[in-house]
Amino acid sequence: MGIIALTALASKTGLEPKAAFYHLIDTYLPTIGKGIAITIIVAIIMSTTDSWLNVASISIVHDVIHPLAPATLNDKKKLRLIKLVTLVVGLASILFSMSADSIIGLLVQSYALWSPIMIVPLFTAIIGVPTNTKIFTWSVASGLMTISLFISIG
Repeated sequence: MGIIALTALASKTGLEPKAAFYHLIDTYLPTIGKGIAITIIVAIIMSTTDSWLNVASISIVHDVIHPLAPATLNDKKKLRLIKLVTLVVGLASILFSMSADSIIGLLVQSYALWSPIMIVPLFTAIIGVPTNTKIFTWSVASGLMTISLFISIG
């Protein structure tokens, strides 16, 4: 990534950082090379996104919904539920990504949502405080209330 940035800077000074990679592709690659480069970039993005969606949906169904669901949740129902959760998480992530102006803004927003929910249970587990499902549920609920409070204020 550093070599790409330095090559873009050396080839055209005053170039916006957002346009550096596109400038290199447009300037130095032939037409067929541009198509291959764009195809590779899209494949990398799709592969990573697919993995994240898969992990998120399986984790939600297996770690959250399954323990709370009745014992009638068989493998076929779990698979259907995983597909539904994948769709919901995918749509929510699209809406979330469209709400910010930059990648840094997205990271700050995601950590602002993740931290209040997970930091308290994580620290209590690290320092060895005995806990149970009720304490974990209350700490997650307090984190969600904190997020709601900050969203309503901001």
